Amino acid sequence: MKILEKLKVIFNRKEITRLVIMFFGVIAMSLLETFGVASIVPFMSVIANPDIVHENEYFLMVYRVVNFDNDVSFIIMLGVLVIILLILSNISQGFMFWKITSFANSYRHKISMQLLKKYLDQPYLFFLNKNTADLGKNILSEIDRSVSGLILPVMMALSRVVVVLLLTILMFIVNPIVSIAMIVVLSSSYWIIFKIVGRKLSVIGSASTVANTGRYKIANEALSGIKDIKLRGGEEDFLYRFSGPSRDHANYTATTILISSLPRYALESIAFSGIVLISLLYIAPDGSSSKVIPVISLYALAGYRLMPALQQIYANITQVKYNYSAFNLLIDDLMLPSYKEDNLCSALPFEEHIKVKNVSFYYPDTSVLVLDKVNITISPNTTIGLVGTTGSGKTTLVDIIIGLLPPNSGSISVDGVIVNSQNLYGWQRNIGYVPQAIYLTDDTIANNIAFAVPEEKICMQQVMHVAKLAQIDDFVNSLHNKYDTNVGDRGIRMSGGQRQRIGIARALYLKPTILVLDEATSALDSITEQVIIETIRSLSHKITIIMIAHRLSTVRECDTIYVMDKGNIVDSGTYSDLIESNLKFRQMANN
Repeated sequence: MKILEKLKVIFNRKEITRLVIMFFGVIAMSLLETFGVASIVPFMSVIANPDIVHENEYFLMVYRVVNFDNDVSFIIMLGVLVIILLILSNISQGFMFWKITSFANSYRHKISMQLLKKYLDQPYLFFLNKNTADLGKNILSEIDRSVSGLILPVMMALSRVVVVLLLTILMFIVNPIVSIAMIVVLSSSYWIIFKIVGRKLSVIGSASTVANTGRYKIANEALSGIKDIKLRGGEEDFLYRFSGPSRDHANYTATTILISSLPRYALESIAFSGIVLISLLYIAPDGSSSKVIPVISLYALAGYRLMPALQQIYANITQVKYNYSAFNLLIDDLMLPSYKEDNLCSALPFEEHIKVKNVSFYYPDTSVLVLDKVNITISPNTTIGLVGTTGSGKTTLVDIIIGLLPPNSGSISVDGVIVNSQNLYGWQRNIGYVPQAIYLTDDTIANNIAFAVPEEKICMQQVMHVAKLAQIDDFVNSLHNKYDTNVGDRGIRMSGGQRQRIGIARALYLKPTILVLDEATSALDSITEQVIIETIRSLSHKITIIMIAHRLSTVRECDTIYVMDKGNIVDSGTYSDLIESNLKFRQMANN
């Protein structure tokens, strides 16, 4: 019932209606299967004693209505009907299995989309405390476990429960005592086995989730850091680290399969030994088999149908128990609050000033202030520099200005309008951002410049225009495929300077009014850095530029430079003013 309650998080009302309709289909299938099994009794009765055709009032009525010529024709007709019922029963089972499997697996895609959307809707702060490999594992592997190991087994188990129930009723009608004994023995055997292994399944299910996280994390780290691994000869270390969680995950999966499958062999022996025992008990003192054959045929066929159904119910429940931790994780993440703002709102006008007023910030689970009552005013079409030692709060301040982090106190306002959750996307539409490390997808140069723009909506004229502004168009045009050249995984086929200029072109593609450069040249050589600085200088006073700089030569031409230390603005002015008046700035410039 807990699982069914949680399934409401995944399925909407329309989909629950589909589930109900499917359940009625399962009932119809189960009835057809029960009729198929029940039909074996009259058929075997006639086979054992043909005279019963004329002794049984129902047989005799059918015999006369259809006007059979002889008993053989009647028996053939009865046999054909039994075969048709059994074939229809199997067809209905196959059809319902297909419908249930299709239904469950169609939601693999839907839930993956839901979870990815839920993650993408989270604020930037959410990702500071998460491992991206872990989130990727949830979207791919844990959803597979939840669908194949829980949602599908629950649906299959419910369908088999109906079959078991109807077959039990049928056998009860024939012989209540034997039927009750048979069901009690088989059901209690499965129940006892499940109670014994249930706790172990929960434990290894949770352990499997942890091991799976380790697999994804280490594989991601190994492939992301392949250059360093190759240079340090660290392949064996990563193989060793990966082998532990990978082996554990494989062992946990194998253990679960064994636990869910092994009882079948013992209980099949019990079930069919019972059928033999029933046969011996039913044999008449005179050795006649005319009465025992129909009953034994019923129990044999019922057992043939009942044992797989009970085994499937048991196996499905063990799968549910094993995969419940993955399902819980999935439900918890799907129930995360959404923070996605209206991405259709227009850009927030910026014509007068940006004001950072008394902004303080500390990261979750810490009490150390990263920013302490910071105040800055930025005018349109000016170039602002932020300098300071590592950890002084430069990047955090910029992240707050561009709306990636919310201040714990204070505010950011644009032309007097405070930036909040309602207008955040409108504010961010003004911003082009160039980080220190440019992330490039394994795609073409054009698609990387027009990043996150649907391919059919990419304006190649704008792509080429911003490539010229970023001074990378000459390089691109020298390539064989020009803008259709693939940059490789994470831009591995491009140099550092080329990646940086693609990043600047990307930041300019959507025509921002504010360009933010977060130490965008610190990883470049001095010649390439000078080219990038010239690119930035060509944009000066055309748009607003905010630069975080490690090298002070980068901010030499800034209109205003803010010096930060321990989360505070300790000085500001032009480059020449600060050289004269600020000893710390002068020391930084001389380094």
